[in-house]
Amino acid sequence: MKRLLLAVAVAVLVPSTAALALTVKPDWVALPSPDDLAAAYPASARAKGVAGGAVLDCAVTDVGRLAECRVTREWPANEGFGEAAIQLSHLFALRRAPEEPNHRRISVPIRFSLPHP
Repeated sequence: MKRLLLAVAVAVLVPSTAALALTVKPDWVALPSPDDLAAAYPASARAKGVAGGAVLDCAVTDVGRLAECRVTREWPANEGFGEAAIQLSHLFALRRAPEEPNHRRISVPIRFSLPHP
């Protein structure tokens, strides 16, 4: 079976009460697996050999799960990568520091790519 690649990089954590964004590397405790990615990959994009991605803006719950996610960017347009990213969002979890505010927003870029032949 060909392996699909998932790249997840979180660049910005934005507390809802802060005026400025903080650049922080999150401590992920759960991420989507390659099988999760394969299941979410848009069928029409896979058939055409199209790679792409999306950026989600999500709240972080008090237990470190992503919630209330919305697509802020998707590439290429109209290939279904935004919806695919939304489908994967419930599989992410991060370790929260006790001093972090509840429901801060986080930006989650997700890239989908097919293996090279």
